[in-house]
Amino acid sequence: MARAFSRRAFLSFAICLVLAGCGGGDGPTEPTPAAKTSKLDGTWRGKVDGATLYLILAESPNGTVVGGFGNISVVPTFLELRVTSSSYTHPDLSMVLSSPEYAPLNFGGQRMSDNVIKGKVSGSGYRDVSVTLTRE
Repeated sequence: MARAFSRRAFLSFAICLVLAGCGGGDGPTEPTPAAKTSKLDGTWRGKVDGATLYLILAESPNGTVVGGFGNISVVPTFLELRVTSSSYTHPDLSMVLSSPEYAPLNFGGQRMSDNVIKGKVSGSGYRDVSVTLTRE
């Protein structure tokens, strides 16, 4: 009797383990972008490796980024940046940031909430480096 109970308990436990593993997908997933409730206008800051990326962005009435400037700094280097081209269709944002005498810095990412943009930068010494921009 004890042996039959033990087998049933083990079998029940094994079934629970199998069922717990089903339907969970491939593990943790990235959060999905939130609905747009505010403009991109404002000051944004994030870390790119050891550098600080600081941007001031302006969004046009039709929802595109119409301008921006900022800087990227790693002591003692400080480069002024200008948004030379951009595309924004919520939640996707891409920008080309330029500084005289340097290769352009390309940013591509998604707006995750009103105050967070997650993306990657490439160019000008960076290659698909993750950055999280936070509105100040």
